[in-house]
Amino acid sequence: MKYLMILVVILGSVQVTAAQSRAEKKQKKKELRAESFQELKEFFEGRNFRFVADWADTQKGRRINLMSNPNSYIQKGDTINANLPYFGVTQVATMSGDVGINVENMLLEGESIKYNEKKFRLVYSFKVNSTRGEMLSCVFTIQANKSATLSVRSTQRNMISFSGKVSHLESD
Repeated sequence: MKYLMILVVILGSVQVTAAQSRAEKKQKKKELRAESFQELKEFFEGRNFRFVADWADTQKGRRINLMSNPNSYIQKGDTINANLPYFGVTQVATMSGDVGINVENMLLEGESIKYNEKKFRLVYSFKVNSTRGEMLSCVFTIQANKSATLSVRSTQRNMISFSGKVSHLESD
């Protein structure tokens, strides 16, 4: 009976210790995410960054791997340059043969930034004209670990989303 009591006490203390360490780990993880989110806010203040997409998601649910397909989105302040592929339905065809989402040195309109402190992410939205003459409504959702999703709605084509990473823009 004496050994049984000792065994119960030992097992009870191990369980309490494990529960404390889980709570501590959870708290530590939350603190690290909050710190990463603060770094993201500072990173985003200058709006000098590069986005490279790894995946494209069409409106019809098709997911396309872009890792071997060169693409880029570069923002310097309130001016962007973008060269992203497009997969989907076009309502208005152009004779230029321009099929991708291309923007060259265009100024942004209607910028909006919302910080979600609970989910440790920011949502950045704006509008811009493309080289095709269409109006693009863009929404970036950037996580604390700098993974990002760019959703693009067009006046002439179906919506498309890109998933990838944002990084600092190297100064020239």
